[in-house]
Amino acid sequence: MNKRASIETFNAQDIINKLGTIRVTENPIKRTVNTYINDVRTASYTPKSKNYQVVDFASVGQQFMDQVGQVLDIKKAKLDLYSGVQELRLMGDDVTINGDTYSNMACIMSSTDGTRTLRVAFGLIRWICSNGLISQQFGENFKVRHLKSNDQVLKALDFQFGNINQVFDHINGMIEPLATKTVKFSDIRDGIAETTKDGKIKNQKKFINFASKLLNSKSDRLKNPTAQQVKALQSGQALLTTNKKFDMDLNAYQAFQCYTEIFRSQDMGELQKETDRILDILV
Repeated sequence: MNKRASIETFNAQDIINKLGTIRVTENPIKRTVNTYINDVRTASYTPKSKNYQVVDFASVGQQFMDQVGQVLDIKKAKLDLYSGVQELRLMGDDVTINGDTYSNMACIMSSTDGTRTLRVAFGLIRWICSNGLISQQFGENFKVRHLKSNDQVLKALDFQFGNINQVFDHINGMIEPLATKTVKFSDIRDGIAETTKDGKIKNQKKFINFASKLLNSKSDRLKNPTAQQVKALQSGQALLTTNKKFDMDLNAYQAFQCYTEIFRSQDMGELQKETDRILDILV
């Protein structure tokens, strides 16, 4: 069962109070970590190292908020706890890209179950039906394994975020030109559903979900698709063939939004990876 806090008007003390409700206790025999926020969540894990450390996300999150607040005018915040993962998102000023409203955003994520490293990333969040992270491995990104003490983690996080606006401008400069660019459906297929040397196809489900979004997305679906396009997008495994009758021209910005929409309910690590994947294909 997940505990997801809604995105709300930023109040630093309120976020600090919520972070303060997180309690982590470790049973060294059963290797069980309990995360407390309003009620109890239990996440079991098997440490990959005897030196595995459970990060004090309350302290780390507060320091992150203090540092980011020096360079980002925080307008909204969201604290998520789901399973053994903790994630804090801080949103700043709105920007308009291709007629859509985004906000600058800084994120920090960690876990008490060993499934995620502690990481920091910056990007944009799009305000539409379901919110999405647009993020690039550019500028001040940070990752640390859970092999350090909390003091070491806090010290590692103590770096400057002075170029954060350059990061936002860089990402804006990547996605804005997509609105005037056309991309072949087959090129996206080849980039996502990769064929390995032994003939196996990776990421079939992701690609078929993308095809479905082109027809069903509430915000970015194709307008008045032809019968041939509908047939192509609904044809399941036929999408993975190289038959030209299944090909079509797509607007690159629309394709970008439909692909990232698949991952908008996932954590920032997955969003970042998949955003990088589709941008590598489109840019």
